[in-house]
Amino acid sequence: MPWARACRGLGLLVLLAAASLGLRGDASPAARYQALGHKLLCMCGCQQTVLACNTPHCSWRGQMKAELKNDLGKGLSNSLIEQEFIQQWGTLVLAVPRRHGFDLLAWIMPWLAALAGLVLLVWFIRRGARSTPIPAQLSEAELERVRHEVAEQEKDR
Repeated sequence: MPWARACRGLGLLVLLAAASLGLRGDASPAARYQALGHKLLCMCGCQQTVLACNTPHCSWRGQMKAELKNDLGKGLSNSLIEQEFIQQWGTLVLAVPRRHGFDLLAWIMPWLAALAGLVLLVWFIRRGARSTPIPAQLSEAELERVRHEVAEQEKDR
């Protein structure tokens, strides 16, 4: 019985430790390298992340990877590494824009453009519905004349 209680306690301790690691995230240098390497764009102009760049003979990719590994080796935090890259290359180095300040427009503008397009579409549809002429009612004399013209055209064929 005491062994069972000790095993349960040890199992609970292992479970809590695993849960706390899960909340903290994987802080291994390899995982941080992967995470940061996919947050930063390669500066060669390929519009791919540093780790996904497949441009032949890309000199930027190697330089940026080496700088990233060097910063991780120094023990810098992820935010400090991102800030260092931003200071060196500007905010264009970020694969995903930040969610504050002027960069917030990159998140808001697509939704505003879609809303403006929807408003314009509704406006054009309503405007077109209003300008559609209502067919005029023909008097009996005019209707008889049209029938007579159609009948003559049928004879000519």
